[in-house]
Amino acid sequence: MLGVLWRGKEPLAVLWGAVKIVCRNYGSWSHNLDFDVVVVGGGHAGIEAAAAASRVGSRVVLITQKLSTIGEMSCNPSFGGIGKGHLMREIDALDGLCAKICDKSAIQFRVLNRSKGPAVWGIRAQIDRDMYKKNMQDVVSSTPGLEMMEDSVEDIMLQPSSSCQRVAGVHLASGKSLKCKAVVITTGTFLNGKIYIGLESFPAGRRGDAPSIALASVLDDAGFLLRRLKTGTPPRIDERTVDFRYLERQFGDKPPIPFSFLNLKDGFQVHFVFALLLGAWTCTTGFPIVCFACVSVCPIFPPHKTHTC
Repeated sequence: MLGVLWRGKEPLAVLWGAVKIVCRNYGSWSHNLDFDVVVVGGGHAGIEAAAAASRVGSRVVLITQKLSTIGEMSCNPSFGGIGKGHLMREIDALDGLCAKICDKSAIQFRVLNRSKGPAVWGIRAQIDRDMYKKNMQDVVSSTPGLEMMEDSVEDIMLQPSSSCQRVAGVHLASGKSLKCKAVVITTGTFLNGKIYIGLESFPAGRRGDAPSIALASVLDDAGFLLRRLKTGTPPRIDERTVDFRYLERQFGDKPPIPFSFLNLKDGFQVHFVFALLLGAWTCTTGFPIVCFACVSVCPIFPPHKTHTC
């Protein structure tokens, strides 16, 4: 994967910073613009960026090579785990989409590292890939102020300002041009992407999809530091060659703990949140005091679905 390296910046901080810029400048933007924000790429990051910008009232267009692949999961049909599961919950706290769609499309939930402290617990879910894509496309297509366009961005229009050049719009492969004030690039593996299979290699975003070559050249000419990150897809095992009698079954958690904080069904999330609070409270000093009734009751009566303070 080729990406723009944001020195010293966490991905969530970069996304939130872009949203704050959109909010700050929205009132002064010209009505002559085609869109306020252009998001390039319809993967997980592009969907979240487009939805976040539309939630603050911006006119947004999400541009992707194939509308049918919006919400397409990778070959590994799972979400979460250590690190990535925490990032999903941070985005969910900003009203993101991924965690909520995972809860609607999941096959199995498991909390990793249960034998260790709550600080290193990580939610992981196996997802129905077709259901996830359908649910995500339904939400994106019904988001107010968000349009989708099937095309490819090949150049970024810049205009001089008092101290530097500013984004003015984008040029598309179809020959169209769109005026805007902000461009969010979430091309992922498509940006000058290349696939290696054994000793063979060829340009591609994912297998069967074209890479974004022209946009990579534009970013390179603009002075951005570009590097390619290896994804390392493992080989697949033919199930007909496996004797499943000798393998251990791994069931999902009962009750399951969903990703989204908005999913409070049966109080599962309440217990999980208090477990995290208690874990942090016992390991640090000066931790904010929470309701003593909940602190006392939840660990003692975890099977109960409701508690009264």
